[in-house]
Amino acid sequence: MHIENKNIFMAYVSKKEVKKGGSSASKHHESGVSAITYSKDEPDLLEFLWKETAKEKLFNRLLGCAYGQALGDAYGLSTEFETRQNVDYNYPDRSKLIPFPDYVLTGHSRRWTRGDWTDDTDQWILILETLTETHNDEPNEVVFAKKLKNWIRNGYPMLGDHGGMGLIVSDK
Repeated sequence: MHIENKNIFMAYVSKKEVKKGGSSASKHHESGVSAITYSKDEPDLLEFLWKETAKEKLFNRLLGCAYGQALGDAYGLSTEFETRQNVDYNYPDRSKLIPFPDYVLTGHSRRWTRGDWTDDTDQWILILETLTETHNDEPNEVVFAKKLKNWIRNGYPMLGDHGGMGLIVSDK
């Protein structure tokens, strides 16, 4: 949550009044009645939480793109760099989806853990990171180059990578 929104949220929550009195936690759970009361002039908490600012909408859309990129990349690894003939041979029944993550391993796909995405998504993440560190709405190619160099050497260690794959490694 954005710091500005977090501050608004905390200010909103701090305006709530907690009922003082004799109801125990067990009675509260049994009755289903909340211990928090609201002033009539306050907006509903759920309404507040679901309200999106322009930045939040953009963030949600980028997050959706990130998930789509990673999932599509991981699924596409099952046929990446394969000829049409190999794909037809490995998956002869076109009425069925390619089993994921239990696809047929190929010379290319066996270099990744099943279900992992490829260097395409890694580099896409590098681009997004670079854009978030941009000042004056101008992407900085030097920042990207440094990130790329670090990725080549280390990959994403927090994901178990030991170096970026794709720039130097080739099937051919």
